Amino acid sequence: MEPYEIPYYQKSSLKLSMKLLYLFCTIFMLAGAVGFFYMVSPDEMAVPLFFGVFFLALAILFGYMFIAVGVLKKFHIEMTSEYFEVSSLFKNHKANWRDICDVNVYEYNNNLMLGILLKKDKNKKKKTLNGSFSSVMNIPQCSFQMAFNVFGEVDVNRLLFTIGQQIDKHASENNIDVEAMVDKNEGEDNNLIKAIIFSALSCIGMTLIYGITIFLFKKNYVAIPIFCSLLIIAVFNKYYLEKSFNIMIRLYLAIICLIQVPAAIIGEIMAVEKIEFTLINIADITKEYFKYVYHNPTKQIWVIVVSAICVGMGAMRGRYTSNKDKKLNQAQ
Repeated sequence: MEPYEIPYYQKSSLKLSMKLLYLFCTIFMLAGAVGFFYMVSPDEMAVPLFFGVFFLALAILFGYMFIAVGVLKKFHIEMTSEYFEVSSLFKNHKANWRDICDVNVYEYNNNLMLGILLKKDKNKKKKTLNGSFSSVMNIPQCSFQMAFNVFGEVDVNRLLFTIGQQIDKHASENNIDVEAMVDKNEGEDNNLIKAIIFSALSCIGMTLIYGITIFLFKKNYVAIPIFCSLLIIAVFNKYYLEKSFNIMIRLYLAIICLIQVPAAIIGEIMAVEKIEFTLINIADITKEYFKYVYHNPTKQIWVIVVSAICVGMGAMRGRYTSNKDKKLNQAQ
């Protein structure tokens, strides 16, 4: 395989199918925003206004991507003998070849992505909530990313081959002990007790937020506990790095991801009925609620489905699932 000629410069481009998709999403989101704004009334203002603004923001985002990437071709990739640079939606990312620690190619939402990890960030993102959240979504640790669908004319394998050659070419300058750069306290921070405590506290916080939304809006937005489950797992991953499948950890995460759903609903019932929050009352209402769900499953079908999804996320989502990444040396 022939590498790209250095220096290399490539502007962004979209395939026709992607252009049509961005255009359709822009029109659809704009129509949705207009529809929700039309539903705003003195009796019902907060919910349609929120979703109207949300859909409008998405319409602007998709419209910007269509114009900036597909029409104006504002984004670019540049490779020289000294550095690799890629421009994205919010900023330009530039890295000298000697500073690159690792390169990953992975899929995210059916889009092929390139992830660049710099030496200075090798350990920095592992113990942040953002890094933990990324691990839950099976996104490898990286300093910045690039979506290949934004650069429709780029050959993935050829680009990786070129990157690999440039990194090898600077190997003599890269003669730095990367492991020495890793925080020596990494192992000490891998604390299972902390992970359990803080993930449990986050579960309590997410349950309160979920219950308050049901109480205020008089509707059960079942997408909320799904997002909350991701956040709970991310908090757990922030304090404990699960290197292999552990059935007890998976069981624990499945339980705390599940418990937020019935707990929020039961709490909302007690708040509406103005029942005092005592252990006896909570036990009685819990028993009655589960009895109601057992005898009326069709009326609670979405709660049952979302509860199952939350259990599945707790049981399967996490760091141990992130070993599907294609490494640079596999692409060379």
